[in-house]
Amino acid sequence: MNNKIYFYRPAAHFEEACPIGNGSIGAMVYGRCDTEKISLNHDTFWSGEPGTHKNPKAYDAFVKARELVFEGRNDEAQDLIEDNFTSDDCEYYLPVGNIWIEFDSHESGEYCRVLDMKESTVDINDGFFDMKHFISYPDKVMVTRISFAKASGIIVCFDSQVKHSVECDGASLIMTGHAPYCHYAKNEWTENPEHTSLYDDKKGIGFTLIQHPCTNGNVSFDSDKMRITDATEIVLYTSLETSFVRFDALPNANHREKAKSAIIKAVKLGYETLLKRHIDDVRSVYDRVSVSFTQAENKITPEELMKDRKSNLPILSELMFNFGRYLSIASSRQGSEATNLQGIWNENLYAPWRCDYTVNINTQMNYWHMPMTGLLDCFEPLIDKLEAIAVTGRETAKEFYHADGFTCHHNTDVWAHTEPVAKGRRITALFSFWYMSPAWFICQLYDAFQYTHWNIDFAKRIYALQKEFCKFCLSIMTECDGKLILSPATSPEVGFWFNERFISVSAWTAVNQESCYKLFEDCIELTHMLGEDESFAEKLSEALPKLQMPILDEDGRIVEWDKDYKKFDPTNRHVSHCWGLYPGGLYTPDRDPEMAKACEMALLERGLDGTGWSTSWKISLMAMLGDKEKTEELLFRQFHSADVPGKVDLKGGGTYPNLFDAHPPFQIDGNFGIVSGITNLIMQSDKGVIKLLPALPKSFASGSVKGLLAKGGVRCDITWKDGKITDFTLLSNVAKTIEVIYNSKSVMIELKEKEPFEFRG
Repeated sequence: MNNKIYFYRPAAHFEEACPIGNGSIGAMVYGRCDTEKISLNHDTFWSGEPGTHKNPKAYDAFVKARELVFEGRNDEAQDLIEDNFTSDDCEYYLPVGNIWIEFDSHESGEYCRVLDMKESTVDINDGFFDMKHFISYPDKVMVTRISFAKASGIIVCFDSQVKHSVECDGASLIMTGHAPYCHYAKNEWTENPEHTSLYDDKKGIGFTLIQHPCTNGNVSFDSDKMRITDATEIVLYTSLETSFVRFDALPNANHREKAKSAIIKAVKLGYETLLKRHIDDVRSVYDRVSVSFTQAENKITPEELMKDRKSNLPILSELMFNFGRYLSIASSRQGSEATNLQGIWNENLYAPWRCDYTVNINTQMNYWHMPMTGLLDCFEPLIDKLEAIAVTGRETAKEFYHADGFTCHHNTDVWAHTEPVAKGRRITALFSFWYMSPAWFICQLYDAFQYTHWNIDFAKRIYALQKEFCKFCLSIMTECDGKLILSPATSPEVGFWFNERFISVSAWTAVNQESCYKLFEDCIELTHMLGEDESFAEKLSEALPKLQMPILDEDGRIVEWDKDYKKFDPTNRHVSHCWGLYPGGLYTPDRDPEMAKACEMALLERGLDGTGWSTSWKISLMAMLGDKEKTEELLFRQFHSADVPGKVDLKGGGTYPNLFDAHPPFQIDGNFGIVSGITNLIMQSDKGVIKLLPALPKSFASGSVKGLLAKGGVRCDITWKDGKITDFTLLSNVAKTIEVIYNSKSVMIELKEKEPFEFRG
């Protein structure tokens, strides 16, 4: 029911502004009455150029490091890897610039700013003017409409932090600019990092930003600004294009002509047609799912709601569920790039963690919720990204491991960087030396496939990736004590005490072995479904039972490494050793109660505190365990009001006034992860079984949801009261028999093709 977010003052900071987007163009709307600020991004505006980063020492270092960990010399193995196995860092996602709209002086009245998620618009009213912003996916333009109570005017200008110039052509204001081909920060985590940006007009990605006015007032241009006077209505059409072509090609697209064409088309269509086409497009996706945890429409700001987050938990959760889906539609559409650490919204020239793709959890988390919440088409950019990684990753597999297939480490960018980063820097193996990110991705793709009705094209795309990465795993595996292991290994961003040092390299790790097991299992299953490559499936079937699986400590807790080393940071935000519980799905309390319990104990040891994304991951993990109390506590923690502006804090967490997730600083994965978490509280599904309300918190005692998708492509509408299901409807495009677990009982239901099954309690 709550599809609008209200604000009663202009934004002073990024974390208070409203995000809008069409998958490629992203804008943050501040809603200011004196001088409006709109900060702009484009999903393909990054530093650098395509290319690979070789390291002739890498393979020998890898082989020697394996020998060292087998000899119990983990510290020496880590030093060797950090000195000889790493490569250059990936590139930065960059801001394009800002649009500034200066209003003629006037007296402001009562102020209201509204983000309408159902229509993907931002409306601002101050008693003197009304202003609406939206960015159209069908027509690839941003549109701003300003209506005045009486004739007034504006001045528009652009600026950018990258090399740029502003001009006018007599009809439009135009900014062109260029990304640096070399862009980095030395000692970036210190108080005074050294920044370097190198420009060359023949290198790097260029952009063109054009704004064209239509108004009943008078328009004039200076050299670098546009002035409109005596107007009661102004419509500003804005296009933004870059020279990016694809990850492995030089950026030489004619961005100026593409931007001009978009403007010409938009002006011809006109404001009303553009708005209708935009709203129809957004609602065709957004309206597939709806939730209601409260009957009242909320007009209180998120900031005020969070002051009493315990009482307002249902309203906040409903808003955050809708906001996460809204952000997905705004930042990930067919043909766009996949969402990075901040989706597509970044104002920093040197953003934390480069605003890149961190693929040891964060990028994956951005897409967990999409198959369940009606956004499979928004999922497609992730498949495109992995297919690009497979191309560049073949060279990395060959160069660094002498292996078949492909690989990627913990970072990538628009150029599909796959090599281990942090060249020559110490205490970096804990993040840079992790070669199993494709396993997470490919298992996630296969999981998404389970929500479709046997989409053969999707299946074949997944299988091509499965087979290649299985080949990589088979190439680097070695035998230890009769078991197959991936060695040496790390568990993402977590380490242990070893010889009085912080060490992260071990013989093998739980997450690597678990994800490899699931990868092989999925690949075997898909091979049989497709009816091809049976000999390859046999090879995987032979390896599968030989794979080393995680061990338990003396208390029955899952161990992260090959031994129960003394933990350096027992409350670390990463819980990768519980991957088998979620999202891996290897363990459930029903299927493997011992391992599910082992994961639960490991989670309790880590604690409930964490960064925003860590908290949202733990919601899904606890939901898989059916722990209603812990999921509610985690939701409560998620809505801790984070300080503005956001500063880096590895244990901070919380939510900003505009509902952006706080790592801190802002990271969008927490916004997406909480959608997965809330969905998993309401419905879980796997292999012909659907669980309704498996971990519903007490504060969600009554409510409803429509349009959730279960595996097998079964649509679920659910209503509950006092924690009990009162009604549900199931709909499948194909006939099938499923088990439904609800109200502490299990029933087998025969679904007929395209005929709803209705239960009324």
